[in-house]
Parts: sequence; structure tokens; C-alpha cells
Amino acid sequence: MKWIIAFIMISLLVLFHEFGHFVFAKLNGVDVEEFSLGFGPRLLSAVHGGTRYSLKILLFGGSCKMKGMYAEMELPDEDGIGGSGGRNPEEGSFNSVSVGRRASIIFGGPLFNFLLAFICAIIVLSVVGYDPAEVLYVDIGRDVAAWEILHDYSADRDIRMTILRNGEKMDLAYRPDANRRFMLGITYNPESDTAEIGSVQKDSPIDEAGVRAGDVITQIDGVPIRTSEELSEYFTGHPLDGSEITLTLQRGGKSYETKVVPVEK
Repeated sequence: MKWIIAFIMISLLVLFHEFGHFVFAKLNGVDVEEFSLGFGPRLLSAVHGGTRYSLKILLFGGSCKMKGMYAEMELPDEDGIGGSGGRNPEEGSFNSVSVGRRASIIFGGPLFNFLLAFICAIIVLSVVGYDPAEVLYVDIGRDVAAWEILHDYSADRDIRMTILRNGEKMDLAYRPDANRRFMLGITYNPESDTAEIGSVQKDSPIDEAGVRAGDVITQIDGVPIRTSEELSEYFTGHPLDGSEITLTLQRGGKSYETKVVPVEK
């Protein structure tokens, strides 16, 4: 499914790029002989305004064929030497317009790609929105130079912080909610076809057990794990509570087993 979506996205990107060439060619008086969706033999086509619009068998991207763009790449000089036998470019062809107009036609493709990205960004922000940066935790009596997330707080003591608001310093205090979590110290790609470990946190239980990034989890306490999705489902159904677990992993095609005790965060 992912490759189909990627295929469609790239195809639309290429088609919009070619549409940019098409628009600027028309604006600069260059005849467009054919504008195509796809490549290969034609399935359907129609002529309008001197341009053939075609749907082709290979539905990937498209093309904008301008009159004389490749046939007249070499033009004669003022003395008639060189080029295609000393003839002048045909009216309405790519080389019949000035260098500036030709440059604008070539630039039309990248310009339309930029416009497409801008339009998509507006749509995404309008529909999905964005997450503004928020201060989550601030250590007591510590100057904060950047956004930081600290994990050594609990609900049995107040957190005090100094903030700057509209040029005025303010001292605040609050008591946070506590959320107990037990962690192994690994990260993984939730969309991977295998439960491969992406990274191992230094000095974490999994690091001390000798597990390394690139190892693949195949079982947890005897339960088979085939994909990262199954790994996520296992942790959802069996939340870590500090009890020892047994991991079966593969490294370099060889299987090994290790026991790990999750730590509280």
C-alpha cells in the first residue's frame, strides 16, 4: 500500500512540474504539441487549441512536448554557419522566442513544484493544525537554556520555577501529577516488518543486558513476536510493571536469550 501511495505522489509531482512548463510555454507564445498524462502508447487523446491532450498507458508522471524544443537545439550563427543547415527556427517553436522567455519556460516547472508544496502545507495546517512548544518540566533552581524534559519529579513535592512574562519575572509553584512508567530503554519503528531495535539507551536495563541496536526481538516471555506492530500490541496488553521479562532476540542470524528488569521512570 505504501509503494502505491508513493507512486501516486511522485506521479502528481512530475505532472504538476510539467504543467508549469505548459503554462509558461503558452504565456510566452510557444506552441505545445502534446501534453500527456503518463508515458508510452496513447489510450485516449483529443486536440484543443493546437495542443494534443493524451492519456497514456503508463500512468506515471507526464510530459510537455513543445514545438521544436529538441529538433532545433543547435541554431545557426549570424553568418549562417552551424545549426541545421542555416535555417531559422520555425515560428511558435521553443527556439523562436528570446533567451529570457525560454528561461522562464524552463523555470516554470520548479516554480509549480514550489507552489504545490506551499498549497499542500496550507491544507495540512488547516486540517491537522500544529502543536505549539510547551514547557512541561523545569528543574528546581536551574537556569533553563532550552526546552527540556526531566524525569526525576514525583507528586510528593512542589515544583518551583521562575519564568519571564512580558519582561517581568514571576515565581510559580505547583504540584505535578505523577505517572509511573517502567521502561526497557529501547526505541523501534512501529511500522517495521520486524521487531528490530532502533536504538538502545545508554546504561538502561536493555543496555546492561548486552542488547544492541539492530537486534530483532522474536519472543517475550515465550510469546512469539513477528513484527513491530505485534511488539506494540504485546506492550499494550502486558504493561511493564518492574517484573523480570525474558527476551529472545536474533543477531546476525543467530538467536540468543536474555533477562531484563524494567526500571521505573
